[in-house]
Amino acid sequence: MQRTITLFSVLIALTALSGCSKLWHPDKSKELQPIQVQSQIKVQPLWSKPEGAGTHKQYLTLTPVVKDGVVYTDDAKGRVTATSASNGATLWKVNTKKSLTSGPAANNYAVYVGAVDGTVLALDAKNGATLWQKDVGNEILAAPLALTNKVIVKTVDAQVVALNAKDGKEKWRYGESIPTLILRAGSTPQESNGLVAIGFSSGKLTVVTEQDGKIQWQRTIAVPEGVSTLEQMVDIDASPIIQDGIVYVATYQGNMAALHLKTGQVVWQRDISSYTGFALDSKRIYVSDAKGQVWAFDKTDGSTDWRQTRLKNREITGPAISGSHLVIGDAQGNLYWLDKKDGKLLTKVVADKKVGFTAPPVAANSAVYAYNNKGRLYAYTG
Repeated sequence: MQRTITLFSVLIALTALSGCSKLWHPDKSKELQPIQVQSQIKVQPLWSKPEGAGTHKQYLTLTPVVKDGVVYTDDAKGRVTATSASNGATLWKVNTKKSLTSGPAANNYAVYVGAVDGTVLALDAKNGATLWQKDVGNEILAAPLALTNKVIVKTVDAQVVALNAKDGKEKWRYGESIPTLILRAGSTPQESNGLVAIGFSSGKLTVVTEQDGKIQWQRTIAVPEGVSTLEQMVDIDASPIIQDGIVYVATYQGNMAALHLKTGQVVWQRDISSYTGFALDSKRIYVSDAKGQVWAFDKTDGSTDWRQTRLKNREITGPAISGSHLVIGDAQGNLYWLDKKDGKLLTKVVADKKVGFTAPPVAANSAVYAYNNKGRLYAYTG
């Protein structure tokens, strides 16, 4: 299969955007001053340990996954690690000898990772042994979607491939066209009730059947605007979220929208730019925007409940929900706990003064896990 080698495959977009005055990008002309936060909650470190090489100076979102009391991580040099979520003990570590570019995914029996050469690898969740490998054709930046019987992966050139979770055999494939230039990131497809929602770099959200990949509907969430190619980037790089029959999606330089999963009917839509991610609970959607602001929207109509602006310019991650708090990392190595009800900063933890976070934290079992760009994994409670 011919591989697509174009500008988008090597672009680190956050750097490239600085050349276009109409696009927002962090203002690095002045050194950022540390944010002073009067701690109002107590956050306790559980443990921290080096897990590998992290992103190895690439722009990669290697978000850990927690499954059955185990934290799975991978790194750009090919190592995959299983760590006890409770005490940080290494359960197993393997070197796949691949340049891994996606975060891991896991089901009850395997861990799945994607590589720069288009290889999907399935590793035994108990010991890390390789179960199978499959070439799907091009670089994989988004974490796979691991279902019970299928693994669904999206490549950088907008091919979506469903593989048999047990042996890696291809079940179906769905493809879209791609813009000339895209952000170097990618959103993971999401599944609910036999339907799979997929966000593309064209700003389109597509829903296909999980069984055979047949398209059910497609909606354009954001329309490219502006003169230059950079101005027209409307990538869906924040993974969609499905809850109660509604699919929520956000684009870069475009919109956030809520749509009915079965029909594609728009419930509400509003203007916002996000590429790092969002989270939701029973009442609100919490979004990290491209400027470093954090928003809370009402789920029913998209109205603004609150906005937190103190993290602007800090290249923040997407949020994780931990009880009554949000947890967000930044490029300066800090982790912030915010109050969900009003966005107030409750405390700040300096994880590493020299190494930042690209992957969002993960909350599980009353703990928060954060994986920095050099491969150190942190666990906190509070």
